Amino acid sequence: MKKIFIVSGIVLAALTSCSMEESSLTPEPGTGISVNFRGEAWPDTKISIGEQGSDDKWPVLWTEGDQIGIISRVETTFMNAMAYLNAEDAGKNSGIFVLNETVESIPSQDIVVYYPFSSYTNYSNGAVNSFVSLEQKQAKAGDTSHLGKYTTAYDAVHIDADGLEEGASATFDFSLTHAVAYVKFVVSSSEFSAYDLAGVSLYCEDAAIAGDMAVSLEDGSVTTATPRPYCTVTVEEPSALSGTQEIWMVTLPADLTGKDVYASVSMTNGTENVTIPRKLSLGELKANAVNTITLDNISESDADAYPWYETHETRYLAGGWAYGPQNTFLTTVDDEEITFDVKARGYFNGCREPKFA
Repeated sequence: MKKIFIVSGIVLAALTSCSMEESSLTPEPGTGISVNFRGEAWPDTKISIGEQGSDDKWPVLWTEGDQIGIISRVETTFMNAMAYLNAEDAGKNSGIFVLNETVESIPSQDIVVYYPFSSYTNYSNGAVNSFVSLEQKQAKAGDTSHLGKYTTAYDAVHIDADGLEEGASATFDFSLTHAVAYVKFVVSSSEFSAYDLAGVSLYCEDAAIAGDMAVSLEDGSVTTATPRPYCTVTVEEPSALSGTQEIWMVTLPADLTGKDVYASVSMTNGTENVTIPRKLSLGELKANAVNTITLDNISESDADAYPWYETHETRYLAGGWAYGPQNTFLTTVDDEEITFDVKARGYFNGCREPKFA
């Protein structure tokens, strides 16, 4: 007869308020949770960050439909099994996850618990393998519910199942460490206060901002075989930049000290799209933390250093690139000198000053 085992544990996580120089994530005390392995379809995973507390911590809050994944490190009991959040624990930073699965037996073993559940996430050679997306979407300014779609958090746990019989339960605690960096952009502009804030991108040619990631369970280090130098967040329901707005991004941890880093703020008034680049001097984007980047008083003057870049775009952009006659020239001349004024436009990420032979 197959056996069903109920496994319970504690999910703990809280983000500490930080600047680029000071950032950390510290677990908070929680209550026990029950996990009953159940293999069924799952909705989109989500997570959100609550209001900052008096202790400067940002609580990581579970939302309805969240799931975690369970992987046996040596045994084959849990082959990327999914556990879903008890609906009553939505909005809390600790919660009950339930996973039902019939098994013949369950030996004592080491497992990996990770968030969010994904069929693409796996464990091999002592590392959890996942990725950070190049392009991310945020529902509206200030919303953080999208972060769970792009994050990776994990823990290594030992299950002591000796003496368990059919119908018994095993209990364990786990605390998730976030392998990624959370970046909060605080954006304001008086010059473009009538424009809707459409998104923000972060670019550094000499850094891995996004891409695949292998997280070592031994020391928490993150490596990537497909580094990407930028990441973009698009706001699905943009609103006027009449006051300060927050855009949230997930990136790989990266040391940007001494490197050329650019943040591009995208805005629209329904008639034209405006992208304003600003060069930044940053330090480390720390994993397991909220890293705050303030982009105050965004202005046309921020782009003065890039006269070769066109900040205003009235044409249709397909996939971030401009199409139209302004970038196409056809000439037929005899012994006549012609001067072309060509500007880059569209995504600022990776743009280069035009060179003429």
